[in-house]
Amino acid sequence: MKQLLLDVLPAQAPSLDNYVPGPNAEALAALRALPSGRAVYLWGPAASGRTHLLRAMVANAADAIYLDNDAPINTFQAVADGDAGHAPLRRVAIDDLHAMDDARQACVFALYNRWRESAATEHALSLVVAGDTAPHQMQLREDLRTRLGWDLVFRLDALSDADKMAALGRQAASRGMQ
Repeated sequence: MKQLLLDVLPAQAPSLDNYVPGPNAEALAALRALPSGRAVYLWGPAASGRTHLLRAMVANAADAIYLDNDAPINTFQAVADGDAGHAPLRRVAIDDLHAMDDARQACVFALYNRWRESAATEHALSLVVAGDTAPHQMQLREDLRTRLGWDLVFRLDALSDADKMAALGRQAASRGMQ
């Protein structure tokens, strides 16, 4: 008996091009045009695309970093202090803010302050943060919660059934399946 191979390609890495925006086209357009010195807070339910967008914002960039609750606290501290151990960061993406402990929240607070201080300088960075609720409803440190609304804020909605079918079709086609 001869074994047949199923020629299925792995999933594509998250990018702004393979994100299916559905009702979130305005947020996608803002992220595509995001200059240094700006910050964006994305919020929405699970499966609304927060992580995809954050990973896409730092993909293939040596001067960018993605942080989530699994990142070591010393990495958070180094990024917040501006000492990431290599060239200065130009873009920082922080995912699942709602799940972070006090120490990580303190680092994000310090990072927001550093972002604000550097926004109009040649060392400006862009900051993209995501959580599951609107800034005023976040159960965080008060000083951090207020900073989430300092610049752009977008609510991400889940895809409609038709958008999900289109996304599924695109994913299948990208893997060589019908």
